[in-house]
Amino acid sequence: MMNQTKNGTLVSPTGYDGEAFDRGGVRYVAHRGFSGAAPENTLPAYELAGEAGFWGGEFDTTVTSDGKWVVIHDETVDRTTNGSGAYPT
Repeated sequence: MMNQTKNGTLVSPTGYDGEAFDRGGVRYVAHRGFSGAAPENTLPAYELAGEAGFWGGEFDTTVTSDGKWVVIHDETVDRTTNGSGAYPT
């Protein structure tokens, strides 16, 4: 379940509240940020992941044909933008 709250504070989908890491517990990584609470691979998604207690964030990168680094998971922009088609590879 996404967008959970505990005492008015956003928590991870696992229900993690920050205490497990302090006791040497499992470290959770937010894949593409906290994408259940904000659009994936955006600064707000990673900021919310940090606020929710995730230990880190993971994102996919690639280099376009003109040498620019981009953060994108898919081979096209169709699912995550209002555009369509492949980005320049």
